[in-house]
Amino acid sequence: MSFLTPQDRTLLIESLRPPADYQLHSAIGTTYSLDLIALMVAPVGFTFFDVDPNHPAFLQLDPLELLEAIRRHASQIVLFCEAGRIEVPKHHRPLLTYLEDRIVQAKAPANGYSFHPKIWIIRYTNPGNEVWYRLLCLSRNLTFDRSWDTVLTLDGLLRSDRVKGFGENLGLPEFVAALPGMAIAKVPTGIRKQIGQIESEISRVEWNYKDTLFDSIRFWPLGHNGRKTWPFQGRRQRLIVISPFVASKILTKLSGTSESSVLISRPESLDKVPDAVLEGFEQCHQLTMQSAIAELEDADKLPGSCTPMQGLHAKLYIADDGKDGRLWTGSANATTSAFGGNVEFLVELSGKKSKIGVSAFLEKVKGTASFSDLLEPYSRPDIIRDNAVAAALEHELDGLRLPIAAAEWTVTISAGDNEQEYVPVASTRTSLPEWGEHVSVSCRTLSTDQSFAQPLASATLANASFKAVALESLTAFLVIDVRGEQGGYKSAIQFVVNANLKGAPVNRKDRILQHMLHDRRALLRFLLLLLADVSDDPVAAASGQSQAWGKTSNANESSEALLEPLLRALERNPARLKAIESLLKDLGSTEDGAKLMPDGLQELFAAIWSASGESVS
Repeated sequence: MSFLTPQDRTLLIESLRPPADYQLHSAIGTTYSLDLIALMVAPVGFTFFDVDPNHPAFLQLDPLELLEAIRRHASQIVLFCEAGRIEVPKHHRPLLTYLEDRIVQAKAPANGYSFHPKIWIIRYTNPGNEVWYRLLCLSRNLTFDRSWDTVLTLDGLLRSDRVKGFGENLGLPEFVAALPGMAIAKVPTGIRKQIGQIESEISRVEWNYKDTLFDSIRFWPLGHNGRKTWPFQGRRQRLIVISPFVASKILTKLSGTSESSVLISRPESLDKVPDAVLEGFEQCHQLTMQSAIAELEDADKLPGSCTPMQGLHAKLYIADDGKDGRLWTGSANATTSAFGGNVEFLVELSGKKSKIGVSAFLEKVKGTASFSDLLEPYSRPDIIRDNAVAAALEHELDGLRLPIAAAEWTVTISAGDNEQEYVPVASTRTSLPEWGEHVSVSCRTLSTDQSFAQPLASATLANASFKAVALESLTAFLVIDVRGEQGGYKSAIQFVVNANLKGAPVNRKDRILQHMLHDRRALLRFLLLLLADVSDDPVAAASGQSQAWGKTSNANESSEALLEPLLRALERNPARLKAIESLLKDLGSTEDGAKLMPDGLQELFAAIWSASGESVS
């Protein structure tokens, strides 16, 4: 029996779906690097269930469905990421406005180390006030990377009848509580409350894994308290190490007590390991994608399989311990940084060796692709090309990410020459780091291109004024461009800083909403989406019929199309009406917004609102 086979593939968006009859209450995520567009997928995962985020035109399919998903869930999501590791998207999207204050930039307590954990802790609730938790422990960052990764999904019910927590949850509350302290700026009170609730409950969650291959579980948060922790305790009679990045010291420590260890890594990482260290492993392997894809059964039916998986990014450690097997999965590479000061997160699972041990993992089963089918023996190349000058330059530029991002950035907005324009100015509260004359640094707003970037000076406070932009182009996201040239080699990096936005119009989000609701049909479809109950198909609700996500709506443009959904919301979920009341009030306050509303809509809603026991202001 083999496990973790290549066919057992899942998408993050599938892992976020609420259990039956539950809806999202709040979610905390952590990642090292972040793709802002990938973060936009998370709210969709909590709302729409027939979406493939790997579709080439995923974000162009239907802006209104995406808008409603993000508006409905953005305030419930908090994401911590390493400062200086937000990737630059190809285009600015006004919808990112809703996510600006949900991203918390963080750094490790130990200087010179990284904030590197990759988990989600999600709190769901149902009408009966029961609370369901889901923990996702991943090896991948929140990006669209197509490497081979792992995700562990744990579900469990919050036991309200317990005062004390379960012993197996030791470490979880401490890790959650430590997150705000790792932020580079003060965490808002609302986010602290969300984190505090999960911290107070997580120890009393009873994880449901009894019908799996595993008998016990243990959580290993690393580095959040500034201390070193070694999670690989007990016997390791035989060991598998799967890690894209490796260091000789850790490999020697891992293999030292094992009889016949197996190492699986990237060839470029293995090239840097001395022969004497590799000899401590009975087998050394790398991935071979050419043969693996061909051997997968029904590859065209796998989720997200339109793009082949490429490269190794999984971090997995499997050990035989007598009759038992033990498995560690999560974010930690087999490097000195991972176990010397990085903030990481691993989950240890135990079970029978025959089910989760080394042989069970490597076993080949006739007619079924196993992980072993992805492997080929590593062979050291005759010549290892390593350009020390180029590598040193890249390392130097990369080292500027965190100190630049951590300089406490603010974007201050002032009025432009007319009512439709605003002038952003970026500044820092602390000095930028020092860099040499061979390095240049500039910044721009995410909504403008590189031609409008302003240069930054070394070891000084930043103060950059940008061109005037329209309201929908106002953003807290700044793009930092770092370039260097030395010894005939050039290198460049770009990353996003999430700044503190000051002086922006207080109704900025509402005005962006009106900008997207450009005609009466769009408004009606959006109102239908707002009224969709969590048990409904929001897309079908918005069109009056069942259809694929993102197809054009055929909704009636009159207010009569809203009568049945309004009555259903009044009966099932009156809280939905509050969102409608707020939207109509905002639209009615402007001449352009009032023109969007069909005749009779305000009178119809006033009658429904009155029946709910409220009064229209």
